[in-house]
Amino acid sequence: MTGFPPGHVSHGSTYAANAVARQAKSDLTTGYLDAAGRTPFVVVGSDLGGRTLAPGVYRGSSSLGLTGTVTLNGHGDASAIFIFQAGSTLITASSSTVQLENGAQACNVFWQVGSSATLGSYSKFVGTIMALTSASLNTGATVDGRVLARNGAVTLQSNTIIAPTCAVAPVTTTTNPPTKKPPTKKPPTKHPTPPAKTPVKGAPKGHKPGPGTTPTGKIPKGAPHTGSGGSSRAANPDEVGAGVAALLAALVVSGLTTRRRRSLLQLSHRDPGTEELA
Repeated sequence: MTGFPPGHVSHGSTYAANAVARQAKSDLTTGYLDAAGRTPFVVVGSDLGGRTLAPGVYRGSSSLGLTGTVTLNGHGDASAIFIFQAGSTLITASSSTVQLENGAQACNVFWQVGSSATLGSYSKFVGTIMALTSASLNTGATVDGRVLARNGAVTLQSNTIIAPTCAVAPVTTTTNPPTKKPPTKKPPTKHPTPPAKTPVKGAPKGHKPGPGTTPTGKIPKGAPHTGSGGSSRAANPDEVGAGVAALLAALVVSGLTTRRRRSLLQLSHRDPGTEELA
């Protein structure tokens, strides 16, 4: 490794001629062979510029080139995979662009190159380059991905390479809309039935009690509760008879007293000599 500095690595580490580097090279070989053997594939022309591609495997029999812009459309699938198989070389023109849309991610784009890859000046490239021989980036070219070479060198000239990170695909959940309950009909308002008036027992129809008369069932103020609604009670026959006898006795006594007074008055008009007889 040469040129570091002035080149520098941010948010990462440098490994050279050690176990980590050897493992990385082994993993690169595995990945390269896997990508090269992917089928089925779609055969494309030597220039990808001006095309919009869906997820899948694309093969260029000899070489792949890019002039202008190629668009990779993920169709809303964050896990969509794009694999490009180049029989020999991969060459991009200056200021060419690989563009992602509709959920496509740089971490899921792979370029398997049968010999060497060359990116033109100020190219905007996306994906992981796995070259059998070497890879070269001209001045100002940027890569959102990785640049790897199995047997040769990776040559940089004022380039920026950003290791891609895959966003987790959102989980789609289906929520059933809330069930609308039919409106509850309110029952019609029932007006209370006025209580029936209790007629006075024994009263003729249409008869209204006169003033001072207490209807049956109502107790007037100040009257003791007799159960009949009145303040007086019926006279006992025995009590009536005793009262009549007492009245007659009083009349008899009164009569006797009157007769005695008359006798005394008569005697008072007789001669003095007759008083003793009286």
